[in-house]
Amino acid sequence: MKHTLAQFSRLFYKDLSLQWRSRGAMAVALLFSLTAVMLFALVYGPFFSPPELPMEARRRELAKLASSIYWTAAAFAGVVAIYRSAEADREAGGIKAVRMDADGSVIYAARMCALSVMLCLTQLALGLLTAAFFDISWLTLGDVLRLIGVGAAASVGLGAVGALMGAMAASMRGGEGLLSAGMLPLQLPLLMAASKCAAPIWASEPIQEKAWIALLVAYALIMSAVGLLLFEVVLED
Repeated sequence: MKHTLAQFSRLFYKDLSLQWRSRGAMAVALLFSLTAVMLFALVYGPFFSPPELPMEARRRELAKLASSIYWTAAAFAGVVAIYRSAEADREAGGIKAVRMDADGSVIYAARMCALSVMLCLTQLALGLLTAAFFDISWLTLGDVLRLIGVGAAASVGLGAVGALMGAMAASMRGGEGLLSAGMLPLQLPLLMAASKCAAPIWASEPIQEKAWIALLVAYALIMSAVGLLLFEVVLED
């Protein structure tokens, strides 16, 4: 057990360091996110909801818009970040180089956690941009913590899929097309759940439909389990 934990810690630090050294991936993802948010803000602005609506109704409409735009930008930014991570991993020698002294499940867990951390940082910056562009100033500390919780759960799900798809893309010719075409459909249930959970939080309201929270958590757990089961097979192909 101690040996496994030591392997995980070493690989997690290596993957996180590798992705940080290739932090151009984060810059590209954030630039894309900023472009998407600015485009929506210019199209829908300067009034993002009908001014004749009561303040509470306007806040809800603005929260729905902000949540949908945020997660649309986050989805594409996540694909960009995962693609750049897979590309950097291939240039640095690939996952197969560490298979000599580590089990595939440990490699996958470390890669998934490192990707999740990087995606969390990207989503945090994107959240600040969204709040600034849509002038969302009524969020409390509790709301911010709830948004971070939703983003963290979504990042785990994205990291679980991204670690598996990134390994597939890095191990085959033309894998970039597979990553782009495969990630977005796989993300759809996660994005629906995250958007539905985040919308009332952006409006500073409680989440009424708890089923979306269950779907968000279940997606992260199921995709993590699937990745652990299939990662060794992907490495062997």
